[in-house]
Amino acid sequence: MGKAPIDIEVVHRTLPLGSDTYSEGRISQALLDQLIKILQSFKQKLAEYGDIPVVITATSSFREASNVAYGVEQIRRCTGFEIDVLPNSIETSLHLLGLAATLQHYRDVVNETTLIVDIRAGSIQLSLYDQGTLINSLNFRIGALRVRELLGDLERQAIDYSALLAEFIGGDLTYYTTLGPKRTTYKHVIVIGGNVRFMRHLLKMEPAESSVDVSAFKEMYAHLADRNETVPRFADIPDEHRTLLLPTAIIVDEVVRHAGVDTIIMPKFSLSSCLLHDIAVRRFKLKVPYDMEADLISSARQVARRYRTDKRHAMRVETLALTLFDLTKKMHGLKKEERLCLQLAAILHNVGKYIAIQDDGSGTLAVLSATEFIGLTPERKQLVSLLACFHNGHVSISEYHVRQLPEPMRLVLMKLIAILCVANALDAGHAGKIQLIRAKQTERGLALTYEASADETLERWHFKKHSPFFLNVFGVEPYLVKRQARETEA
Repeated sequence: MGKAPIDIEVVHRTLPLGSDTYSEGRISQALLDQLIKILQSFKQKLAEYGDIPVVITATSSFREASNVAYGVEQIRRCTGFEIDVLPNSIETSLHLLGLAATLQHYRDVVNETTLIVDIRAGSIQLSLYDQGTLINSLNFRIGALRVRELLGDLERQAIDYSALLAEFIGGDLTYYTTLGPKRTTYKHVIVIGGNVRFMRHLLKMEPAESSVDVSAFKEMYAHLADRNETVPRFADIPDEHRTLLLPTAIIVDEVVRHAGVDTIIMPKFSLSSCLLHDIAVRRFKLKVPYDMEADLISSARQVARRYRTDKRHAMRVETLALTLFDLTKKMHGLKKEERLCLQLAAILHNVGKYIAIQDDGSGTLAVLSATEFIGLTPERKQLVSLLACFHNGHVSISEYHVRQLPEPMRLVLMKLIAILCVANALDAGHAGKIQLIRAKQTERGLALTYEASADETLERWHFKKHSPFFLNVFGVEPYLVKRQARETEA
């Protein structure tokens, strides 16, 4: 088991990169020039450690900028650094990993109903856990810096600026009440994000402390909202972060009011520590009580429930698809990551029927393209969406949507569709009649041995209609061999 990473040296520089992005839609050249100078100074600092790996990430200030490609290229040319612009789903996954690695008794906390409020510069992410699994995770573009930039020109006009901010923020958060689970009783609220360390400072929290009473928070909030009052501890906070404290506090106050809890959990960690923990997990086998795959599967089931799919049919197709995947490993040569994509698509393959019963494929693609899955890269999400869309095998590798995938993933998609369309055909009647037992390649093709609990004429007919796609992809024709239930394995 690997050891948790520790900081040897920490160097900070503050630059409001998102100030132009959130107001103008692009990063100004002046800010890019400042950033390049900062990175050049960091490069000199890194030289003290010799030839070591360097990870540099950017988040929403780059992600949402119209000139992101130009900015990334300028940085590469001037510093030699490659910038990894994190999708929101990956950024959120890293934060959840960092939280699990940092917060004591994390597993006990998320086993109860827990709302995690991730306050960033450009947005907030609300993630709800219950019984140890992720129920939903929604992103709202009301981050502290974005709110400050959008409403900053109203500060002089507003009689009560904090009330104006609260009204603006509360309007968006109202949607969470609509979209979130009904009649939820929250046990915990966890607040994380870049400015949490300064809020902890104002709250006089000790390094080992992770929670604070709501009453103490509200007292601090009142001081922040009173523009005529000077808080002595402000002197230790950089100006750029000081102006973000009021929007941050308002977001926390609105969420706490919605959740109705008595204490707020505020652990201390940063995106950089999350990246270190991610490296330690992947390279050095560090054990962290965070299961991204379990969260993805749980989220997929929640989406399927929201769109009122046939839960039993989806579970049977999921079981059949995974069984067929496992029985044919030597044939398809796919990895664990592709198996997860197959599982997610099997769970979600009928969500489009909520929109249109007949042409459900296009509805499925629309729904899944608009849904965020925490931990999936954009390419993997696109793979899952297309796999669910074309689960019946009515597609070719030259189809427009398929050609939007990176070339190596197109064949992966076709292989997974071949597996999923056979699995779906084997539960054509939505009655759970068929159970796959084994797969064996013969001179005739791929023999799929199964048991049936009732007459399976409909399933055999659908299987015959969909098996040609499997033959086209793998060059092997699948055929069914029925085993009587009373027979025993050889």
